[in-house]
Amino acid sequence: MKRIFLLSSLFIFLLFSCEEDDFGNSIPESEIINQQDDISFQVANFGDAVTADFTGHVVDESGNGIFEAQITIGTSTTQTDANGVFIIQDASAFKHFAFLKVRKEGYIVGSRVLIPDVNTINDVQITLLEKNIVTTVQSGEASIATLGESSVSFTGAFIDENDNPYTGDVEVSMHYLKPNESATFEQMPGMLFAQNISNEARSLETYGMLAINLFSPNGDVLNIAEDAPATIEFPVDNTQMGIAPDVIPLWFFDENVGYWKEQGEAIKVGDKYIGEVTHFTWWNCDLPIDYIEACITIQDENGALGGVPIQIIRNETGQIIFDGLTNQDGNECGLFPANEEITLKVLGADDCSDEQTYEAQLGPYSADTLIVITIPVEAVNQTTLIGTVTNCDGIPLENGIGLLVNNNGQVTSIPFVVENGVLDYTFTYCTQTTYEFIIIDQDQNENTGLLPISITAEVTNVGDVSICEQEENTYVGDLYIDSQEDLDEFGANMYTEIIGNFNIQPFSGGNTDITNLNSLSSLKRVTGDFSIQSSPLLENLQGLEQLESVGNQFVLNNLESINTLELLQSLQSVGRLTIFSLDQLENLSGLESLTYMGGIHLSGNESLASLDALSNVQNETLEVLSIWHSPSLTSIEVFDQVTTIESNLILFVVESLLSLDGLHNITSANGVRITSCDSITSLQGLQGLESVIGTLRLEGNTLLESLDGLENLLFLDGGILIGGTLDYNGNPILSDFCGLSNLFINGTIMFYNNNSFLIQNNAYNPTEQDFLNGNCSE
Repeated sequence: MKRIFLLSSLFIFLLFSCEEDDFGNSIPESEIINQQDDISFQVANFGDAVTADFTGHVVDESGNGIFEAQITIGTSTTQTDANGVFIIQDASAFKHFAFLKVRKEGYIVGSRVLIPDVNTINDVQITLLEKNIVTTVQSGEASIATLGESSVSFTGAFIDENDNPYTGDVEVSMHYLKPNESATFEQMPGMLFAQNISNEARSLETYGMLAINLFSPNGDVLNIAEDAPATIEFPVDNTQMGIAPDVIPLWFFDENVGYWKEQGEAIKVGDKYIGEVTHFTWWNCDLPIDYIEACITIQDENGALGGVPIQIIRNETGQIIFDGLTNQDGNECGLFPANEEITLKVLGADDCSDEQTYEAQLGPYSADTLIVITIPVEAVNQTTLIGTVTNCDGIPLENGIGLLVNNNGQVTSIPFVVENGVLDYTFTYCTQTTYEFIIIDQDQNENTGLLPISITAEVTNVGDVSICEQEENTYVGDLYIDSQEDLDEFGANMYTEIIGNFNIQPFSGGNTDITNLNSLSSLKRVTGDFSIQSSPLLENLQGLEQLESVGNQFVLNNLESINTLELLQSLQSVGRLTIFSLDQLENLSGLESLTYMGGIHLSGNESLASLDALSNVQNETLEVLSIWHSPSLTSIEVFDQVTTIESNLILFVVESLLSLDGLHNITSANGVRITSCDSITSLQGLQGLESVIGTLRLEGNTLLESLDGLENLLFLDGGILIGGTLDYNGNPILSDFCGLSNLFINGTIMFYNNNSFLIQNNAYNPTEQDFLNGNCSE
């Protein structure tokens, strides 16, 4: 499966290591900055020793997870699992520098450097590059190896790992990384942090990187002799033709210590940079930059935004100096050019990656700084994936890792941690992209397989997830079934999931002949709408005992024989619960496991008297709260967690409803209608309401005396219709409108048109001027 990653960090990260590397090329001691300089450099820049936790994902160039790659951080080592995922806890690092190496036979050494956060799990993404043999040259002969527009010229003198002369075939592996491309930041070693020839720390602006690794036919690591330098050529990228300097410093990546070191220079000749080197590893044409350390937090009015794709551009040259994601706390820390302006760009995720959603100019900064950027809420689509995860013994998963996969088969997230069975991960998504996720038991090396996600605003509840799920059987497409025979034929396939809409209803009027749903006993998930309508012979919901989630509407309509929902005990998440004309249904018992409900629409359920079974719903936002023609319902206190209604709040012909208690936390709604609720006397219960974008409509409420409860309403964009219209009577004893006085005197009102204010057919009918004059009641 193809999976593509962005680096999670492009920031200062240093960890000293003296170990020999069996997968790369050694560096002759005479050619590198001496060890004493390294020690003083690290003392000056690394900070105090710390321990930190790390998790990450190692992939190949196609985005596939790499199994059993060796991970080393300080003195800690581990291996990736079958998905390329790893966890290391309490690893040794430094306050400003953590150096992570990855080794796998058949690949050149990969690495990443970051500033570790000791208070959270640090996320690392590494793409390993294959040991691609572009050519084989012969010792003792001058030769050239090429890769695209890059090349290396050898004199013919080579040495082995022990610095002894080598004779024979030399296999040449080459990789070139272009500047200003995301792939460069995904595949490069370490980060763009360096030690110059004066033993000073610098950040770098790359003009291209070239990795050259030499091997004998049996895989032994080789290098060039110290007295036989090679000539390397880099293409000048077309994005840098106008700014590329005539002479540029060369830097090599020291895989023993984890940072770039200055050595030599390259001369611009036409559209090439040409330089001479005396050993092989990664080489980089870079401009050194004086820097400050900056930490950026990306947030909106609701808080920090984790996993947001960002780019940082150096304004002076127009070059990308960072391309990646904010961490789970919305942060990124790294090196910014000192005393220069930079541009921050927020990009769309996945299929929306070409879209720039926000841009800000930052700097100049002369000292280390913390930067908080607040972007508009609409600039980023985010949702929080919640659920519970158990292992094969039914016990909450203690040591789990999750990955998010988009419809292109790409892992689109940093690995997220699942501890104590709790799945709680916020991610940025593209509305044009569909997603799946997988949870991995790190202790038992087992996983759930890919599971679909039906994204809903703010919170996406996937319910209970088991590592020991049986093999999934998924139907992709929309279904329309109107007979028992067709339903049983479909059910014989034992589908566990339907990616699409599932409609059990007559094709054109009338009723179905469906008597049971037993053949659906394996069904767990429907990603779209799940509708069961006009089936009067259906006696119960047996067959839906395993149903866990419905991505959009779950519709039960005109099922006159259904008197209980008890068999829906596994249902945990619905996009909208819609129940129409179930005349025998007295309560919603059976929905106690429902923790996410995107909206609710109830209508024509003559016997429905209680909604208490919805008391475990956790989400604070509902798309709609609409209750129509429910004469037996007396209480709506179950909605006391709701703060926002994105569409309408409607209570229509709910004659026995005694009060609006349960709505007290709602602060905003796109329209409020209360019609023919003949038992309420005031609007107490709406005291939290601050904003209505739409119409406030009150009519036909025979016992309504006052509008007490609306005192905190300060914004209305729409209309006010209180009293009878052509279709409904007024509020015959309503004489106290003082609950609206604060809105008229201190608030903001924007009416649709001249007909948007209508108060009539009440015991008292104040005008707009009456409110302003303080005449709000009689």
